Amino acid sequence: MSEMLIPARSQPLIAWLLFLLVVLTVSFFGVIPALLKSQELNEQIESGYKRLEKMRQVAQAAPELTAEYERISQQGIDKLFYPQGMTAAQVGKELQNQVAAVVARK
Repeated sequence: MSEMLIPARSQPLIAWLLFLLVVLTVSFFGVIPALLKSQELNEQIESGYKRLEKMRQVAQAAPELTAEYERISQQGIDKLFYPQGMTAAQVGKELQNQVAAVVARK
């Protein structure tokens, strides 16, 4: 058993190939999934900031929207655009949804 199975000349080459295999395996199963997860989390954070900005815009516009709704309901204009059976609360909610959609587009 004193004979070597691998010639001495080939040992450095095999060692480098094994090292390369380990590096590729670590990068494929470790680094690449970590980068993909990081990118996914960054996208979630960005979408969260966008939603937060939209909510802030709606919150800042809320007093103006309330005043405008009061003016419209006092003049009876809201009844021109919505079905007869809708209550004032339903009309208000519908107006709020439409204004929030407009603010969100900007």
